[in-house]
Amino acid sequence: MHVFAQDNFSIPSITFRPMDFSEGEHFTEVLNHYFTNYRVQSWSRLNHPEINSVNYKVVVESDGVTKNILLRQYKSLSDYEQIVFYLNTIETLSTYGVPVTQTLKSLNGEAAVQFGSDVFALFVFLEGEYFSPREDNLTAVAKALAQLHNGFDQLPPNVGRTIEQYSQQTNVYYNIVRDYSVNDFEQIRASIETQSVISSDEAEILKKILDWILTVRTLKEKKKELDALPSGLIHSDVHPHNILMAGSNVKAIVDFDAMRISQRARDVGMALYWFGRQLLLDKNDEEAREQAPKIRELFLEQYTDVRQLSAAEYGAMPWLVREEYIKKLLLVLKAVYLQHNETWKKDLGKFIMAFEELPYFWPK
Repeated sequence: MHVFAQDNFSIPSITFRPMDFSEGEHFTEVLNHYFTNYRVQSWSRLNHPEINSVNYKVVVESDGVTKNILLRQYKSLSDYEQIVFYLNTIETLSTYGVPVTQTLKSLNGEAAVQFGSDVFALFVFLEGEYFSPREDNLTAVAKALAQLHNGFDQLPPNVGRTIEQYSQQTNVYYNIVRDYSVNDFEQIRASIETQSVISSDEAEILKKILDWILTVRTLKEKKKELDALPSGLIHSDVHPHNILMAGSNVKAIVDFDAMRISQRARDVGMALYWFGRQLLLDKNDEEAREQAPKIRELFLEQYTDVRQLSAAEYGAMPWLVREEYIKKLLLVLKAVYLQHNETWKKDLGKFIMAFEELPYFWPK
């Protein structure tokens, strides 16, 4: 795989696929909780693979007024109380100037409604697109992320504690792989080497596994240093398809389902990599090595124009990002080679490629 190849975040356009409204289970019941006199003019589904939710654009005429609505059906979260708590937190963030979507309340003042195991929420529909790889967009994202972190700081302490309790119950990689060791990768290597037939992809894993082992050793040496960094509530999933933009302005940061307590530099480093790599798509090696550090400094300069980072956070950032990908790698490798479960195998290539691309942004 070529470094800085197109990925699933490389398409900035947002499109919807028209649907017959009668196909939507519970949708009439959902809308009945929000409108009394209304007529659905059109209904369409986001034409993009989604993990945490299914999103629909609904055009509703209510009392003679046409309204564009985003209807969200939750997938990764199913606890009604948790979802409502998150929606109320997002509403509070908007009062601190954080660019987020506006939740619509039901006729009874509810932030979400539930039918069986399905939870739905309605938002004001925002016209826009995903991140396009331009420097002005990159700077806008960096500033918006800093605004988000400043907004998190203004939330009452009990909000962070509650979200941390909720986050520890979710079935995500950092909960499944809470710790890691050299022995984990040694077991995976042994499992591959004992196979009667080793594929070309597996041969590539065997070549790279030493680098991952060395990374784990360094992370273990730096554990106290990393644990001592400033921590707080983080979004944990600020990637190019969780940003809505209008031109070079961030209209909203979306999808707060993965919020957790961790080092703020972790959030910054992951966003820097996810957005920065889009500016390097299909560059040759020389161009990428020259431009990646400049992209890094531009992103961090714009972030620190709104919110400061310490020297320790700067220095630890590449290791926090590597730790994220060590856990992502282990999630897939353990599942495939130790548990014989290939559910997440499709993501293995992009996790491996991240280890090839990170040194461009943070040269050794």
